[in-house]
Amino acid sequence: MMVWIVIIAAAVLYIAGYAAVSVSNYRVNSRAERLLPTSSRTVSDQNGETGMQYRYGLYKARHNACEAIAVHNVKIILGVPSRLADVIRRFQTGVSMIGLGFFGSNVYMIGTVLRRESIRFKRVRLKEAEEDGLYIFCFWNRGAPWHGIHTVTAENKAGRWTSYNLHGHGTVYAESPFDYAKNYICGYRITGYGNKEKG
Repeated sequence: MMVWIVIIAAAVLYIAGYAAVSVSNYRVNSRAERLLPTSSRTVSDQNGETGMQYRYGLYKARHNACEAIAVHNVKIILGVPSRLADVIRRFQTGVSMIGLGFFGSNVYMIGTVLRRESIRFKRVRLKEAEEDGLYIFCFWNRGAPWHGIHTVTAENKAGRWTSYNLHGHGTVYAESPFDYAKNYICGYRITGYGNKEKG
C-alpha cells in the first residue's frame, strides 16, 4: 500500500512540475515574441537569437525545440497563423516533451500535435519523400546517440529541396534529406490544413 502512495505522490509532483514549467515558459516565450516575433516568419535560427530567447522545458530552445520549430514552420508555409510561443506550449502541455525537455520531444508524438493544430498528414519513410510536397523529417545527428536527434521542415518542388532550421544558424538550405537524414527515424508528409488540400 505504501509503495502505491509513493508512486502516486511522485506522479502528482511530476505532473505539477510539468505544468509549472509550461506556465513559466509561456510567460518567457510571450516576452520573446515581442522581441523576436515569429507570427509572420519561418524559424531557422535555433542556434541563434531565437534559440537563445525562447525556452522549452528547463532549457533554452536552442537545446531541444526543433520539433516545435518544425511544426511552426509548417504552419507558416501553409499560411496558417502561428506563433512559436504557442506551438512550444502545445508540445509542453500535450505530453510530447521528454524529461522536462532534456531529451527534446518524442518524434512519434509530432502527429498528435499536428492533429491538434488541424494539420493533415501521412507518416512516410524517407524513400517515399520523392513526391513534391511539404514534410517534417526526424533523424539522428552524426555521432548518434551522443549528438541527439534533429527535426526539420523540408519542401520538395520538382526535385528542388528547401530545408528549414537544418543547421540552425538562420539560413534556409537547398539540401536534400536524402543527404542529411541518412539516420532516418520518421517523417510526416503534410497533406492539408483543416478542410483544405495542400496544393
